[in-house]
Amino acid sequence: MAVESHAASTLAKLEERQMDPEVEMLMWSPVMDILAVALVNGDVALFRLNWQRIWTYSPPKSQSDPEAQRSSPPVQTRLSWRPDGKMLAAGSCSGVIVILDIESNEPIHRMDLGSKLTCLKWIASPENRNKPDNASSGDWNFLTRLPLLSKAYSTTTYESQFDVAECRIFDKDGPTSLLVCGTEQGFINMYINGFLHCARLDLNQLSHRPCVIQDVTLASDLSHISVLISDRSSPEESDLALVILSLPLISTCYQELLVLAEYYNIFQGTLNYLNQTLKQLSEAWEEIVLEMDTKLANLAKKLPDGGMSADFLELLLFGSPSAEIEHFLLHEMTDKGVKKLDSSIGVSYANVQKLVMQYLHFVIQTMSFHITNFLGKVRSNEKFALLGISTDELVDARSKLGSLWAKGTELQQVIIESRHNFRVFFKWIRREILRLSDDSIPDDLNQMSQMDVKFIADFLANFDLDENDSDQSSLDEGEETMDSDDSNKFTHKHLERVGQYLVDSPLVRPVDRSKCPWQEFLKKNPDILDIEFIIKVNEEASLVQEFKHAEKSILTMFQSMHFELTDQCQFHGLVGVSPWTDKSLCHQLECSDRVLGSMNDGQSNSKFLLFELSQSRDKRTRLRAFWIELPTHLILVDLQFYTGDILSVLLKENPPKVENAQWLVQFPVLQAEPYFKDLPVGSFQSLNLIRDFRAIQTKKFLDIADMSCHRELWDIAASSMAVSEPRKVAAMLFENRKRIRIYDMEVELEEDEDEDDTMGTSGLSADLNSSA
Repeated sequence: MAVESHAASTLAKLEERQMDPEVEMLMWSPVMDILAVALVNGDVALFRLNWQRIWTYSPPKSQSDPEAQRSSPPVQTRLSWRPDGKMLAAGSCSGVIVILDIESNEPIHRMDLGSKLTCLKWIASPENRNKPDNASSGDWNFLTRLPLLSKAYSTTTYESQFDVAECRIFDKDGPTSLLVCGTEQGFINMYINGFLHCARLDLNQLSHRPCVIQDVTLASDLSHISVLISDRSSPEESDLALVILSLPLISTCYQELLVLAEYYNIFQGTLNYLNQTLKQLSEAWEEIVLEMDTKLANLAKKLPDGGMSADFLELLLFGSPSAEIEHFLLHEMTDKGVKKLDSSIGVSYANVQKLVMQYLHFVIQTMSFHITNFLGKVRSNEKFALLGISTDELVDARSKLGSLWAKGTELQQVIIESRHNFRVFFKWIRREILRLSDDSIPDDLNQMSQMDVKFIADFLANFDLDENDSDQSSLDEGEETMDSDDSNKFTHKHLERVGQYLVDSPLVRPVDRSKCPWQEFLKKNPDILDIEFIIKVNEEASLVQEFKHAEKSILTMFQSMHFELTDQCQFHGLVGVSPWTDKSLCHQLECSDRVLGSMNDGQSNSKFLLFELSQSRDKRTRLRAFWIELPTHLILVDLQFYTGDILSVLLKENPPKVENAQWLVQFPVLQAEPYFKDLPVGSFQSLNLIRDFRAIQTKKFLDIADMSCHRELWDIAASSMAVSEPRKVAAMLFENRKRIRIYDMEVELEEDEDEDDTMGTSGLSADLNSSA
């Protein structure tokens, strides 16, 4: 192919920025003008094209050993954008991956691989595999739109309100996708839509060698998995090998995996919403409701055993108080103090009751519907069983939600009862205070029924002395304890019974169901509880405990999935490619029905391999490749796929004739189509391109990429790059890893714009033409 003799053009520089600390990786958003920058200290920052900072995420650091932090090696971060550009996955060398929304630097999901992360890819799902029909679509869409939680509580932030409003905290109507992660220990993990773990592959077992995953990608139709591995047993003398796999279970059950991911998304969102509601319930219940109980316990401490009960009963029946009771009512309580206390308790109970009725019941009923709908889908499709989804676990989760709903209803009844008890008790206390102080008594305080008198008498009779030395329940658990000496503690039954439902411990005063006809019926017919739709009530459990039981049961449904799929994986071949060194470069791109890959020779950087992995019409694996040799005075700096048809190649002179000059070449992959040669991949390690270099042909770089593909870069010494086809830009990272320059890929400098540039361009172009 003839090479044109005109000079290579020069790209226009858009922006340049100095960074601190050093930069580890650059990656453009696939759809927006946003550049993700990973720093060596583990931070991740997002910048717009004009270098406007969007946010910075800093991973949490342990405070246990600050000296060890300063001496620890830099964190090597990996980045990958979701195909729609709305979320970013960031992984560290510790194996922790966080999913970040572009609108906030707060992680919405976190995963720990337990091993150093070496590669990260977020792949779009096939175009013909749209989102499945699910419980949240169509007429049921309103069920995931829960009312925004109140802003009056400290537990609610702007971000959490935004997340829980729709109760889909992961995808937010994003496209279906697959997040693929490779580790230093030779394992590949896959996550549907970036959060639901669906597969784990052991490449050590499949390749029969201890290996490190250097790069991995899947064809968008899920027909093949292309993995580049190096030998972990001898890293200094390791070869880079291409492993070709397929995973029929993922491909066959992908639609079912999308259904699982959608329900996982809904359940995580609603559980988060429910957790926020419980926190607000706990905050709405104020400790002021315990003030009356505390005062009574202090009084009981000053009196002999049974003395307070006897004194109060004497006041109730005969209207004659003891000296201690009279002092307590007139000096420690007062009419004004009781009125204020009654008002504060009323407000607190009203807030709790509102949260229970408006939020708690609504979200529980929503979750119950989705679990029932999900259960129907699982029972009607046997593929879910292949993925490890059990109907028994779904039934158990629905039962636990029923128990949570019953406990919420019980709490609502207790709120009403406790509020009534306080009003009755305070009415009597206020009447006695006014009578003892010779003040006029309002008519409403004189109105007291026999039931009210009986309640007060029963309450007062419950004060006693507990000789048990064991630890008593705390205030938050609903029972007051006051130390009298080292061995005795005064306890009493509380007016307040709501707080015990809002802590993670058994109830101190469960509801008395001895006269409930339904409970009597269940005692006589215990087999009724075995019926699937009968709600089971745990008498001793608090609301928080029931929530934790339901949460654990729901998450267990997904944790029991069969994601260890190494034995389900089909091995198609292993091809040795090149030596693996610290200079090695590799990059793969998933296309609709194929995988494109490129890598350098790992030593001299004087040539690179271009390969294509696809599936033939008869469903056989097809691997095609050829070597591309650079001109003798040029070496490879970096390479990345610009599109499926263009490979961006960054070159520099060796030795340099012109200081700080490099070339960015848009290598036309389509024009290289005639040079691809089919390679045999039917057996284990059937071919080694290092030893059998004659198995494929080698073409000269300038025979394919003429001067129209070359762009000259001046005053730059870049070590890596990031290119973006949608925005037509390229970001260059300098060798000092602290300087970034952005070029416009479509705009070229005019010849008379800079005289020095024009003169230099002619000389460099002449070198290229002479090489051709």
